[in-house]
Amino acid sequence: MSKAVPMHGFGSGGALLNFNVVGGTTAPEYPRENMIWVNTPNKITRWLFSADEPQNLTEGMVWFKTGVTGSVGFNALKNNEIQIYPLFVKQYASDALAERTGKIYQNNAWRDFSLCLYDSGDEFVDITGGWAAYAYKSSGFSDYASRSPGVTKNDSSITLSQVKHQWENDRNVRRSGALFCENAIDLTGRSVLKINIEQCDTENVGRLGITSVKKDGFTPIGEVSITGVGEFLLDIPENTGAVYVYIAMNGVSSEASLSFNAVRAQ
Repeated sequence: MSKAVPMHGFGSGGALLNFNVVGGTTAPEYPRENMIWVNTPNKITRWLFSADEPQNLTEGMVWFKTGVTGSVGFNALKNNEIQIYPLFVKQYASDALAERTGKIYQNNAWRDFSLCLYDSGDEFVDITGGWAAYAYKSSGFSDYASRSPGVTKNDSSITLSQVKHQWENDRNVRRSGALFCENAIDLTGRSVLKINIEQCDTENVGRLGITSVKKDGFTPIGEVSITGVGEFLLDIPENTGAVYVYIAMNGVSSEASLSFNAVRAQ
């Protein structure tokens, strides 16, 4: 197993940093406050924190994606303050950005970064298995026709749509289907599931939810309506365990669509 090697640094003007970054396949034996551990078999050559994916990456470089909020945060400076919220971490290895697990040591315990399931075109396939549409509807919409939503995977978002077929023009046919993570996701220790919607029709048909089974007639463990543009939050019940995350288009009577660019659990 590779050894965890600490990396320290100073900010511009000699500002002393309030954290350090280590790599390795096992957690450091003697961590200290705000130590960040990247679980990786590769040597960390450089690291950076940025909201945007960096350019001109080199072998071994680690990128911490940051947000304005997150499940963990820390002050990066000892004497002043720059608050940082890491969302996930990737490392450039073998000419590609590879997903890594990131944790920070705070209050005598290791804390996970946010669990990202989708972010600006990245489906985090190692975790989710990818996102796929199904003609599955929840038990609350059993009277509606099962119809897999249309899926357009854009460069930085996913668009779901339901269209009305020609033969349905004179009939009041309501359709339901959902986009699922292919894998069951372990949400143990997570408290909230978030989705960021960048486009949404006026018809209120979208749902973000979790369920223990992936099949037609599934029963949601939790679900929240998507009513417009912005961030929507689903409280995750305690002891949820491994579940399937979905975005549903329920009871569509005309044409409807929505687009999202981020899904993550905290």
